[in-house]
Amino acid sequence: MVRHCLLLAIGLTALRVGAATQPLNTGDSSIEKGHISYSIGTSLPMGKFGSTDYFEKGAGYAMPGIALELNLARKIHGGPYSWCLSSRSMVNYANQMALINDMNYANPGNGYDVQWGTYSMSALMAGVKYDLKPNDKVTLVPRAMMGLVIATLPEMLLRSSWNSSFWYKESNCSASCFSSLLGLGMEVKIFRHMKLLANIDMQRAFPLFVGRETLSSSGYRELQTVAQRMHTMNFTVGLAAELK
Repeated sequence: MVRHCLLLAIGLTALRVGAATQPLNTGDSSIEKGHISYSIGTSLPMGKFGSTDYFEKGAGYAMPGIALELNLARKIHGGPYSWCLSSRSMVNYANQMALINDMNYANPGNGYDVQWGTYSMSALMAGVKYDLKPNDKVTLVPRAMMGLVIATLPEMLLRSSWNSSFWYKESNCSASCFSSLLGLGMEVKIFRHMKLLANIDMQRAFPLFVGRETLSSSGYRELQTVAQRMHTMNFTVGLAAELK
């Protein structure tokens, strides 16, 4: 009987020691390991991309447009840094009326009409972000990213209202280039595993369009190389679902 009591006491002591030395995992399920998010907002052209100066080389006449982003972020070893992957799309309309007014001013008496499409950029980017937490609900997120952009120049058709037989056309053209992005975001926790996002970022791209075809009613045809800066400032809002 004494032997059985001693064995039972030794067994209980061993269980208590093992339980005391075992790491606690009760909080693991509440630790965020990253998130996936979707945002939508506006894209504002910067510099020459948005210039409407007819005599400035590289003036893009781009107008504010739409910006979309699908983002995946994953914590690095559970710390404040995260790596992130982003699929981004932007569409900016061309300012037809500004170009018409400028051409009519530069060439009085001719009367021009312009049909112009939209600029577009699609990007796949990767980078890092850092989480600054003023409190448990709000996180400030600076980030830096780089990646590949496919940009498209819109088609433009120019006609003269005084000479219906005259026309001039520049075809649409696509090019790829590297792009960089710097941004600052704010995340607000609204549910247990969901956040509200607000981002402001600046994306820079300088594609070189090779082989853009130009045609005219006089039989003129030429393949041009066009360098067009496509820098934008983007404001987006969206939702993020936490990954556990």
